[in-house]
Amino acid sequence: MKDPVVKMREVSVETFKRVVQLSGFVDTAEEKAQAARLASSVDGVTEVKNNIVVKG
Repeated sequence: MKDPVVKMREVSVETFKRVVQLSGFVDTAEEKAQAARLASSVDGVTEVKNNIVVKG
């Protein structure tokens, strides 16, 4: 998924039974929040676990 806010190459996405787990590193809290919004907008996703770390 391409998004102007989130650099997806720095975010790992894993799914299991309609639950998405996000991990990795981003530069801002907005990028972290946007990644979660994108994941939750995918049809069929029931939960998003956002383990992304904001750098610096």
